[in-house]
Amino acid sequence: MNSSHVYEYIADAFCKEGVDHHFTLTGDGNMHFATALIQRGIKTFRARHEHNACAMAMGYHSLTGNPGTASVTCGPGLTQLATILTTAAHASIPLIVFTGEAPLREDWHVQRMNQRPLVEACGARYIEIHAVERIENGIREAFVTSRMERIPVVIGVPYDLQNEAIQHADYMPSLAFLPASPEIRPNDAALDEVASLAAAAASPIVIAGRGVRQSGSKAAVKSFADRIGAILATTLPAKGLFDDHAFSIGVAGGFSSDAARGIFARADLVIGFGASFSSYTIDKGTLFPRARVVRIDNNPFMVRHGRPTSDLIVTGDIDATINGLMERLGSRQPQSTIRSDALAERIAAAPRNSHAFGAEPHLLDPRDIMERIDAVVPKDWHIVSGSGHSSYFYTHLRNREDGHFHAIREFGAIGNSLGIAIGIAAAKGDGKVLLLDGDGGTLMHIQELETLRSSNIKLLIGVLNDGAYGAELHKLREQGVDPACALFDRVDFRSIARGFGLAGAQVLKTEDVSPLFDAYIKSDTAAVWDIGISDEIVSPRMKRLTTGLGS
Repeated sequence: MNSSHVYEYIADAFCKEGVDHHFTLTGDGNMHFATALIQRGIKTFRARHEHNACAMAMGYHSLTGNPGTASVTCGPGLTQLATILTTAAHASIPLIVFTGEAPLREDWHVQRMNQRPLVEACGARYIEIHAVERIENGIREAFVTSRMERIPVVIGVPYDLQNEAIQHADYMPSLAFLPASPEIRPNDAALDEVASLAAAAASPIVIAGRGVRQSGSKAAVKSFADRIGAILATTLPAKGLFDDHAFSIGVAGGFSSDAARGIFARADLVIGFGASFSSYTIDKGTLFPRARVVRIDNNPFMVRHGRPTSDLIVTGDIDATINGLMERLGSRQPQSTIRSDALAERIAAAPRNSHAFGAEPHLLDPRDIMERIDAVVPKDWHIVSGSGHSSYFYTHLRNREDGHFHAIREFGAIGNSLGIAIGIAAAKGDGKVLLLDGDGGTLMHIQELETLRSSNIKLLIGVLNDGAYGAELHKLREQGVDPACALFDRVDFRSIARGFGLAGAQVLKTEDVSPLFDAYIKSDTAAVWDIGISDEIVSPRMKRLTTGLGS
């Protein structure tokens, strides 16, 4: 048997669970645990707000696929996590958050609260450990639950208990208990029906979701789409999977390009692989109104965001299902007529948003600056997408390497993306990460620029600065309401960045991008670009929401 403090045993358990990065803001409830991780060689990054410690852990997961790890103190440290925990739960992100609890043996404590209801209201799981005998199983349960159910799990341990001594054997990690996933073979009758639908469809579209990337089934899905003459698209989390294909139309959903929406409107069959077909993907049921919808997944739920996910669900692994469909198609000649050389040319040449606007001459059109950034920033860079109105424009960066676009927008909160980008940049470690976000979202956690400096994390940040909360601005304008409550001064991000010890620059014209990018490459510090954009440019998504004029 071994002897140590409880917090040391928990730190050892986290190491054996494969934790190699840890994001934290310390207080009484987690400071000994965080210190123990540092002593064990775990790369630890100290955030300036608890929200961002979790956001950084989410970014780490987005890059690596492994559960992210964060820690905060109890009470007011934990309450700061409400928005980011809910976002992680909605996005099905496996996350382990260690927190303290108020001491068990004190009659009263200023930070005491019932933490479980808060965590569970966010959609996360709470595991409280109030006895030494529960520690091993409690920690292991947290990692098993997070990995198997893909949800955030918060572990709460009173900090007087953390300082007790524990006699223990070696910790057995959850990876030793996780079962191998058996292949799920689809039902023969379902395969027959889908094969018949695919062979008969005149305008089929195949949509790949995150499950295709996770299962490594990209090539199989592409081959199936080619076999039936289908157009290819992806959900936002799988953006970029098929950018190298002549008949790929990009993202399916509210952020689809104008050209893609026209193609979706023609679809008579839509087959989704590894995609939940949430309200985002189907644009609240408006994207492909004429299509018969088939969903192929090993998670057979029928309803998502209050709507049926499809007309037919085939429960099965993607590769096994595609093999079965290919066998049934045999020598049958598909009836698809949607693919043509002319369509491929239109897809390649189509502007992302061709609507005309009266932009101010001294400010940039976000479509133009995104096109320039897309041309200058190498395709092997990782792009982190912020939320809000401006996010439409950087969603349409093209021909990025598979898995290099990160967008976690669930729960509709702005302000998450700076933390997420820091987590990605910290784990990647080479400075080849670009965050694109709006000014409103960036300002919400601007203090994390100090985290970049103090942790020597190199990250390029482009702030699309319209001096407003863009979504609210455009909605209020369309409704004929004074938009003053959505407006604020155009903040000087260049000066703010320099004040934090980072590089800062203003982008006044598209030609500025190349020299500024060269300067960033040659430097050894993070940089913030203040990109002044016109607030007159409305995304097609917003036009549809406010006027119905978007195509």
